[in-house]
Amino acid sequence: MSRLSAREELVSTAHESWAWLRADGALRTTLTCAAYVLISLLIGLVQILREPQLSPYDEAVHLDYAWKASSGELPFPGSPISPTMLDAWSCHGQANATLPDCGSGAPSSEYPARGENYLMHPPTFYLISGYLARFILAVSPVDDFVTAARFTGLLWLAAGMIVLYAALRAWGVRWTIAAPIAIVPVTLHMTFQVSASLNNDATATLAGAAAAFLAARVLRNHRFGVVLPVLLTTFLVSTKILNAIPLLGVAVAIILASLLNRGSNRWPGLRQTLPVSLAILATTVAVHASWSMYRSATKVDGWVSPVSGESTLEIRGTPVGEWLETAFDGIRGLTYGHAPGNILVSANIPWVELLSPLLLASVFICLVIFTTSDERWFVPAATVIGMLGLPLAVQLQVYLITDGTYYFPSITSRYSLSLVALLIVCGSLVLEERQWVRPVWVMTTIGLVATTMAVSLG
Repeated sequence: MSRLSAREELVSTAHESWAWLRADGALRTTLTCAAYVLISLLIGLVQILREPQLSPYDEAVHLDYAWKASSGELPFPGSPISPTMLDAWSCHGQANATLPDCGSGAPSSEYPARGENYLMHPPTFYLISGYLARFILAVSPVDDFVTAARFTGLLWLAAGMIVLYAALRAWGVRWTIAAPIAIVPVTLHMTFQVSASLNNDATATLAGAAAAFLAARVLRNHRFGVVLPVLLTTFLVSTKILNAIPLLGVAVAIILASLLNRGSNRWPGLRQTLPVSLAILATTVAVHASWSMYRSATKVDGWVSPVSGESTLEIRGTPVGEWLETAFDGIRGLTYGHAPGNILVSANIPWVELLSPLLLASVFICLVIFTTSDERWFVPAATVIGMLGLPLAVQLQVYLITDGTYYFPSITSRYSLSLVALLIVCGSLVLEERQWVRPVWVMTTIGLVATTMAVSLG
């Protein structure tokens, strides 16, 4: 077959990128996206009003970072938390901490962790969230930066749901399945809770959904431009380094697809796919390296994080043995999840315990019912790559940050959050293949009711 006819066959098997958007129409798409924002904000509002206390998962330092970033200052590790945020911390309280009285003006040394900001994250999330919070303060009745900042977390979650919906439609999942199932992140306590407090884990759903969308763009739509992958990778990795995990999983899966289908005219070859994968990898490395160099230049000599040793242990000998202990924590973490605050109560436990194993099982069901000549097979492949690569990425990160001193004896489930959207896509592909529309609406309704009861009744 000539080169021209082979290319024509490749183009003929591609699906038009935005055909689903024209099929849905502007009105239905707008209403669907608006519904995601409304659901996220309404359920989140109840949680914010009922849980004014700060989350024990570093919310005070996240708030300080956002406050300073939106004031034109980047906090460095070891810098004292600003007096404004220290007072907000005291006034809101924290369930597991004894704090100075509200309005006391106590010095930072009287607060947990010496009252220092010890975060190492890039600034994009905090710049956006900080400025958005100040905008909310300016145009709404909200008069508290903490509350305004928490609303931005819910907007990050809503954005993740919108992109997840777009990814599902790009993968050919019908509207009657994609629309309800994109609501699932709100019903999972591990994704919802970090979004109802200020935490850069709120970007996890967006990262996983964007990775799924890029996979559809390359594998299903046969679009090989590198500009969008570079822009998305730069943005998402600069909000949190671990957001690179689903993107890198997709990058590897794209190459794997070309290798396993080498010689097939209906599949893109490495000449087309390799630049996309390399662009994602190179951008990830560039963002991480540039931020690491900046952090090294601003690090205080001799400074030791006040939370060192709280969730890490000292490495004895080579780290390989310690790292192998957590090799499968990326899979295990997706079936449990952490729940600070009141979200994990009787109404929510059965739902999470039912749905999480189903989502995990859908990955392996996809690997069985689809073949490697079907582009859908590479969504679960990317998910598995991400699950296996996550523990190593986390261990390498803490190894480099602590100069090779510490490791995590277990990988907390919140590090797996960026893979949840890929799990949902896998589940959706199974449901679409079986044309199970009614069960999706029933299950999503159950999840929304369970979550609403959890945040309302505590």
